[in-house]
Amino acid sequence: MRLVPQSLRDEHKKDRKAVYSELFACFEYEGEAFLSQIVTSDETWVRHCEPETRQSMEWHHPQSPGNKKRRKYLSEGKIMSTVFWDCQGVILVDAMSPGDMFNSNAYIRTLIELGKHLKQVWSHKDPT
Repeated sequence: MRLVPQSLRDEHKKDRKAVYSELFACFEYEGEAFLSQIVTSDETWVRHCEPETRQSMEWHHPQSPGNKKRRKYLSEGKIMSTVFWDCQGVILVDAMSPGDMFNSNAYIRTLIELGKHLKQVWSHKDPT
């Protein structure tokens, strides 16, 4: 399934042009200081698993042939992970709990968490 459209509609192109024009005007006015205020993010699905526990492993002599069975995992799945960063580095890595739904409520919680981290980060930056 492809989630990125092959081409943008004219209205989306106009919206993007307007946003980029505004960002460029801000950069021209503020210079490099403007770039330090930009926060970006990326989302990805991360696979997770729990390897078998020590108690479930078979013990054998080092010279004996190895176990031919494929390793089994207690649980496997994937979680959504979102990373936010600015020009100084990573601000927040937010990984959803296994089984949580990735929906608007989850995204709102992530943005609220980002807001808390940004207040901390920006309150410690030098005002000059």
